[in-house]
Amino acid sequence: MAESGADGRPMHSGTINGGCYARKGGWTAQHPSVVIAVDDIGPAMKDVARAGGTVLGNPLEIHGIGHDVSFMDTEGNRVSMRQPLPRAGMARGGCCRTSARRAGAPPSNNGGVDSACP
Repeated sequence: MAESGADGRPMHSGTINGGCYARKGGWTAQHPSVVIAVDDIGPAMKDVARAGGTVLGNPLEIHGIGHDVSFMDTEGNRVSMRQPLPRAGMARGGCCRTSARRAGAPPSNNGGVDSACP
């Protein structure tokens, strides 16, 4: 979680402070959501439908972040996918881990988490 100010908003640009909300009666799928980064959200949505999942609407733009859309998988789990905006020095759709590997750097040895990644 990002450090938040008195107004509850993140104090540093480019960070988020989570998405925890109070449960609301009658709302479905009120549980943590997994967000998967994809290179191209259009074909990924078609892949979900082809595999038997249900895409929930159209992608929404999150200013400065990318495009997101949620879907229900074949086991009834609500999941989201995100096509992140390209970032300077990053491979399309990838974190710096991906970019570093493409540049020939060895993968990290810390469980897949690189301290250089945002």
